[in-house]
Amino acid sequence: GGATHELEVAGITGTNGKTTTAFLLRSILELDGRRTGLLGTVKRIVGGAEEEVERTTPEAIDLQATFRRMVEVGDRACVMEVSSHALALHRADDIAFDVGVFTNLTQDHLDFHADMEDYFGAKRLLFEMGPSVAVVNVDDPYGRRLAEAFECVTFSAEGGEADYRARDVAFDAGGAGFTAVGPEGETPVRIGLPGHFNVANALAALTAAAALG
Repeated sequence: GGATHELEVAGITGTNGKTTTAFLLRSILELDGRRTGLLGTVKRIVGGAEEEVERTTPEAIDLQATFRRMVEVGDRACVMEVSSHALALHRADDIAFDVGVFTNLTQDHLDFHADMEDYFGAKRLLFEMGPSVAVVNVDDPYGRRLAEAFECVTFSAEGGEADYRARDVAFDAGGAGFTAVGPEGETPVRIGLPGHFNVANALAALTAAAALG
């Protein structure tokens, strides 16, 4: 674990929505006053400074060095996108995840994985590593399988049976609005992002933020 024991780490995996969910979750944590680093597909943020990225999930040794830098510059949390490649190649094995988030699984990256089951198996590794809290999208059939296999906090943007769900979803030219319903009650949410999938991403970020208190 090393430096990851000194950071609250949220890992986000899934075919789509990882980047958006990571940015939204980072925004929520920053608004809560927690300096938060980001390890993403397009950029890395350490101590509030943006850096270029060459690979989604760097080699394990580089990762630990980046976490160490985050701690040194005062970051308290880190949100990271975790690719199935990284999980399959065990690059994330030494990370102590406080939250693991599963967005969805669609026909993608089958150049790397033998088939969908192999791909799902790689995603599942994040949850087998025992994050303190697993956050899962139960609108997705693979998410429902994870929820059956692991103790999870669930979310449903389609208003299904879940710990957190979106209600009264409405779209307009500027984005989307909905009511997030969860154990703490109801929260009106407004995002400047179009599309139903972004309601799911926002709900994933909210659920993960709640899991981090």
